[in-house]
Amino acid sequence: MNSSFIKLYVVFGLFWANFFLIPVLGYYANSLVGYSIFTFFVVLLPLYVLCGKDVLEHLSTASLSKKHAYIAWLIASLPTLLFGLLAVGIAIAIILWVLYNFLIERQPEFTGGAIFGGFGIAPIILYFGLRSLKALWVKSSNA
Repeated sequence: MNSSFIKLYVVFGLFWANFFLIPVLGYYANSLVGYSIFTFFVVLLPLYVLCGKDVLEHLSTASLSKKHAYIAWLIASLPTLLFGLLAVGIAIAIILWVLYNFLIERQPEFTGGAIFGGFGIAPIILYFGLRSLKALWVKSSNA
């Protein structure tokens, strides 16, 4: 087994162990919760994303059983899947908010100017999210 797979499994285990450790620390040791949250978001989440990217690149060349390859793909693609879905959801919400304000009723909170300026960065976020999701299921030669 490649070392990138081992790194992914270790980071994945630490990621979820820390995720479940945060409420336990909050109950028993309030002063350590901040360190645990910092470790979760600043250390383990980026490591998980990077290790997942490495495994997804090595998965096509690795000689693994079909079951092990599927489990590795599932664990490695989870951050990309979540970030892609989150980006698509946020972009669609922004686009719907702009269209609602231009076509139905202008809200006082809405400060959008011209029609294309009102969308802001939403089309780019939508493109990023769709490309991230497409990259999970389409081989890189076809993407």
